[in-house]
Amino acid sequence: MHSMIIKFRQIIVTVACFSLLLAACMAGKTKSTSYQALTLKAPPGLTGSFIDDYGITYTLTDSLFIQAPGIRYHIIRWDTAQQFFIAYQVPKKTPDSLVYTRIDYMRFTGMQPWSWGYCFTTYTAKNEEEALSHPAADRQNPKKGCNGYPFSRMKRQ
Repeated sequence: MHSMIIKFRQIIVTVACFSLLLAACMAGKTKSTSYQALTLKAPPGLTGSFIDDYGITYTLTDSLFIQAPGIRYHIIRWDTAQQFFIAYQVPKKTPDSLVYTRIDYMRFTGMQPWSWGYCFTTYTAKNEEEALSHPAADRQNPKKGCNGYPFSRMKRQ
């Protein structure tokens, strides 16, 4: 009888450990997918349909940055004070791994019809923290401040 109680306790401990492990794994999954449920708000003037100075079309919403013909970035964080947003992309070749991107933006004055520009500051970060820690684009030099390249200028379509 005593050995049955010990076996029963071992089973209970095993099930409890497995449950804790499963809960920890699910918490990690919930964290990465819960961003989709956050209320995100893009700054005024940045949402809508745009075309850049290379002729590429875009749609920007509070939660999506779509670059035609079909590249989709899911926005998980807006930082309007520092003028950037963090987004992730689901790669077609390895859909289980996300790629995170920091996209810096800046508004233009006296450059009509171009109202703002963006820069892929980093587009291969392994997680949100890595994307956040990447240095900002150089807005003082918009012609070379995007990793040596100009900001892509955007105008309403």
